[in-house]
Amino acid sequence: MRSPACLLVTIHGVEPATFEDVAGLRNWLTDRGVERATLLAIPAPRLHPIESAPSGLVDWLRLRRRHGDAVAQHGLRHWSSGRRQGSLGEPRELRTLDPAAARAAVHTGRQILEATGLAPRGFVAPGYAYPSSMRTELRRRYEWWASRAAIHLSHGERIRSSALRPGAMSAWVALGTDLVRLELFSSDYRDSRRLDVLERTLDRVGGAEAISCDELAFRARKPAAMACGIVSA
Repeated sequence: MRSPACLLVTIHGVEPATFEDVAGLRNWLTDRGVERATLLAIPAPRLHPIESAPSGLVDWLRLRRRHGDAVAQHGLRHWSSGRRQGSLGEPRELRTLDPAAARAAVHTGRQILEATGLAPRGFVAPGYAYPSSMRTELRRRYEWWASRAAIHLSHGERIRSSALRPGAMSAWVALGTDLVRLELFSSDYRDSRRLDVLERTLDRVGGAEAISCDELAFRARKPAAMACGIVSA
């Protein structure tokens, strides 16, 4: 099996309550050669802005960004009043709101992150559950946003890539893409079986360049040097 050209590693649900495990998982990835990752920060879990918790998370996110990680906005509160969950078992936060409330939630979350010095370049809805009316708004406010099947760029193009959990390499082989997206959660760090699967997955994609979604979007703006040899459509 040939190795992919690029590896996008994303850690979901970054907030004060998960900080210890997120930091442990990020260090674990660094030890295994993953130099860049995308961290999905929840601006106001349980409606408490992340900078209000004395956890050190905001300082750590600033440090990770200086080391090349992307810090992307992950909804507003990562909570849904409905019982249905979206992709990867996350709440369908934005899809449970009317269009005006969804836009307001995204705007409020962005303001919170900007106030901490973490203005997000990208956006990922919890559960990849987007109201269809929001797509134009996302292109206007962010350099990129991610769906279950692609990274969408602000100028309207998209880079096809399916979000996969570790171990789903058969899906990557079937897709035949040069880009692999691995979706991780803080809970993975405390499950030795999941870490074993993740380690085997990283071994199988050995040689791939680990980049963040911010870096992918930056490279894609250069027509003569499309990121990782991936053709956008």
